[in-house]
Amino acid sequence: MRLLIIGVGNLVASVVQAIEDMNEGRNDYFSFVPHLRWEEVRIVGALDVDRKKVGLKLSQALFVPPNVASKFREVKSDVTVEAGILMDDLGFLSGLIDPVHKDEGEVEDYIRGVKPDLILLATSSNVIHSNTAYAEIAARNGISMINLTPSPIAKELAGKFEENEAFVLGDDLLSQIGGTAFHMGLIEFLESRGVRVLRSYQVDIAGTTEALVTIQDDVKDVKKGIKSSFIRGQRGVEVVAGTSDYVQFLKDRRVSYIVVEGYYGAGAKIRVDISLKTLDSQNAVVPVLDLLKVSSLLKKRSARGNVPEVSGFYFKSPPKTFKSISEAKEELVRFTKAL
Repeated sequence: MRLLIIGVGNLVASVVQAIEDMNEGRNDYFSFVPHLRWEEVRIVGALDVDRKKVGLKLSQALFVPPNVASKFREVKSDVTVEAGILMDDLGFLSGLIDPVHKDEGEVEDYIRGVKPDLILLATSSNVIHSNTAYAEIAARNGISMINLTPSPIAKELAGKFEENEAFVLGDDLLSQIGGTAFHMGLIEFLESRGVRVLRSYQVDIAGTTEALVTIQDDVKDVKKGIKSSFIRGQRGVEVVAGTSDYVQFLKDRRVSYIVVEGYYGAGAKIRVDISLKTLDSQNAVVPVLDLLKVSSLLKKRSARGNVPEVSGFYFKSPPKTFKSISEAKEELVRFTKAL
């Protein structure tokens, strides 16, 4: 499968290393759908808007500051990073990124030229107009897309992909064991043991550029709404969740504080306080590898538009939501076994 990457940030740095592991036959990565087989993924292009990365080989650009992701293997890709689209104010990133970009037509010509089967959209959360432009280019050229960003592409543009015989998965990737997944899983566990959960909150702190972007007021409100809505689901629980601060020296480390309150038994009160510490970018590796496996199958089956059975499990803001992580997992397994 030919893959084009848009956004050469921390998440992509970890994912590209894992792709090379998988291409070389490493099979010890966990998978939510272990019956799916890996097919070689060839990275044929990469786009970014940071002058420090543009013009470099992807193998070099992955580890250029402000990226802080860990290097756990050598990357062999000789793809050169090209300038992408920039139609948004960089906001808090302005002090970290020296922007360079091309117009939409030039970028579309480049995308057509590298002939990708699939686009992995992994830009910053604050470039909504740029993300929409990328999605429209993909859709009108019949190129399928995985949208890892909060931009509502699967929600709002699935019809355009379907019209051009392509699929789109999204929106806003759910990490393997990040604060949001852990928080929702904790509530589901408590409810399964008879606890009536009344309220909960979650605050996240990290040192990545994505954490910096997410404390901008406009982006913060969007992300808080997505996370809170996902955790709340269809239950009547008061939930507030979101990134609260950027601490540069944490680098790729993310600290999540989660509090859940409720009652059980004969009205006995319960309160759970948890501190969760993870590596932000590596949290994305397993779900993205799974999505690449599923995408290979979807392409063979000529899937079109949104695929709710896939998006509903791997994303925080999918077009169709399920009652629980367990229900979403069951639908994912059922669907992929039938492919």
